Amino acid sequence: MAYDFVIGVDVGKYFHHACVLDPQGRQVLSKRINQHEGSLRKLFGQFLADNTSVLVIVDQPNNISRLTVAVAQDMGGRRSLNKN
Repeated sequence: MAYDFVIGVDVGKYFHHACVLDPQGRQVLSKRINQHEGSLRKLFGQFLADNTSVLVIVDQPNNISRLTVAVAQDMGGRRSLNKN
């Protein structure tokens, strides 16, 4: 399945880092974001729309990624968890 955007989120204890790629693999966004729901919704809202297909990849196997996953799912993003 092809996606309009892939959003990778490296979840940290105090902040996250997000990287967004377009279908050609070009980096559209790379930035540090705060670790709270409003910041996550603002990030995902920039790329999630009615006609877009977005994959959200969360790099954090522990409990601190729960909010990121929950917000992405609530906003309609498909998700993948990296459980290294």
